[in-house]
Amino acid sequence: MTAAESLGWGSPALADEFDGLLGGDWRVYSGTGFDGQGTRTAEALSVSEGVLTITGDAEGNTGGMAWSTGQEYGRWEARVRTPAGDPSYNPVLLLWPDDPAAAGQEIDFLEVLDPTRQTANAFVHPGGGSAAEAGEVAVDGTAWHTWAVEWTPTSVTTYVDGTEWWRLDDPALLPSGPMHLCVQLDWFPTAGATVQESSMQVDWVRQYALPATPADPGTPAESGAPTDPAPPADTATPADASPAGAAAPADIAAPAPAPAPAPADAARQAGAAAPADPTAPADVTAPADPAPAADAPAATEGVAMTEGVRLAEGAPDLPARPGIVGHAVAAPRR
Repeated sequence: MTAAESLGWGSPALADEFDGLLGGDWRVYSGTGFDGQGTRTAEALSVSEGVLTITGDAEGNTGGMAWSTGQEYGRWEARVRTPAGDPSYNPVLLLWPDDPAAAGQEIDFLEVLDPTRQTANAFVHPGGGSAAEAGEVAVDGTAWHTWAVEWTPTSVTTYVDGTEWWRLDDPALLPSGPMHLCVQLDWFPTAGATVQESSMQVDWVRQYALPATPADPGTPAESGAPTDPAPPADTATPADASPAGAAAPADIAAPAPAPAPAPADAARQAGAAAPADPTAPADVTAPADPAPAADAPAATEGVAMTEGVRLAEGAPDLPARPGIVGHAVAAPRR
């Protein structure tokens, strides 16, 4: 069950089923890894039989990619599997600001810190040096699950297999401005530790607009991002309001309100503040050609082919590196 199905989100405005080459809307990372450690390389990505796989090796060569089409507020969902891996590798689905000046704001709606992949976390970074708000859910990440987030002006709500498992409803703590989806396998090495190869797999990703405002009742919810993104108050459906018979997944435990992060995330605890220079060294390559429709085959002119992955060549890098904020976590909210 997906959140889109259980909550009636309609048709996605943007989608990738990974049935062929990566579409032109993706920017594949290239350059230094998180916090200057390891390398993000296109060779870490592969697409085969409808599944995107990102692999991190023993030397810290890993990868990620960002959708270049962002929006302010909306819904995102992905079907992901995270095989058990090394403690230094964290699979992540996150929303990152389109504007480099807003670096420091971040919504992680899936981050797996547990090397056994039996728990998952969510983080919301308000920016400005404020500590992150966090949630945790018990779930067997080695099996396929759908992970979703709804972001409105008043709340961030996360879902797994169509069931709500965490919500932050303090508008003062929420990011603002357009954000885009990032998929990445981040490396947080421990000095002297032996690293084993790790991976994450993605079956599909989808992006949805929020419903039209009352002032524009003729615009359907699935018609794409509204021209004036001023959606109504939080429209997320409570976890117990799923359609009849849509029981919560058996492997999901009740989430802790805001737990302390797992030890595997220790490398991210030290810095609560955003980097002093938000325009970090570029490591994201922009596509050379415009984005095709979600169901159209990607163009191949000016494109390098590496293990079935579409890569843009010769395009300028973005001025900010996704996922550079440490997870200093706020005290539990009562």
